Amino acid sequence: MRRGGGASVESGELIPTPAQIPVLAADGAVPGPFSDPPYNLSAGRDTEVTEGDARALPIPPGSAAFVLSSPPYAGTYDYAAIHDARFLWLGLPEKTFRRVQLGARANAVGDVYGAGWRAQQERFMAEIARILRPGGRALLVVGDGVIDGRAENAPDGIAEAGAPVGLAPVARASQARPLHDRRLADIFATHPRREHLLLLEKAAR
Repeated sequence: MRRGGGASVESGELIPTPAQIPVLAADGAVPGPFSDPPYNLSAGRDTEVTEGDARALPIPPGSAAFVLSSPPYAGTYDYAAIHDARFLWLGLPEKTFRRVQLGARANAVGDVYGAGWRAQQERFMAEIARILRPGGRALLVVGDGVIDGRAENAPDGIAEAGAPVGLAPVARASQARPLHDRRLADIFATHPRREHLLLLEKAAR
């Protein structure tokens, strides 16, 4: 483990630093260590954008080599409110989004129920596992949430949901985040609330 600047890294191998996370150039190319397939979107394949539900992705099984996603920070944000202006810009129905959004707080921080959240988490983790090919990897950006009014350790929840579907943690980088909400400050009074980069790998057959 390496620590510095409030960050920690636990790894069986080196994982990308924030500066190395894929950023598309104007031609669709990805520089640096992500310049080769499957990370380079210009490497002989057209780019396709599809709207879908994380619990039922319109993607064939075993067709993805890499998944990059940021699952909900449970009980922390009202995602529909955060993206309010984008609905008009993107032409998306806000009511539909509100009905299907996962892990969002309804009225107050932490008003997400554990059993319901864990069931939804298991579903979207199962979908990631379904679309990944054997040996494929997923890089997830997650933050510690609040479930049933109590602090959640996000990496533990992801690992627990991923284990039954063959997704194993490979590496993790974490950093403490500032707390601007009084309720969050009270809940995380005894330990930092952290944001994490989690690298997982699907078991090879």
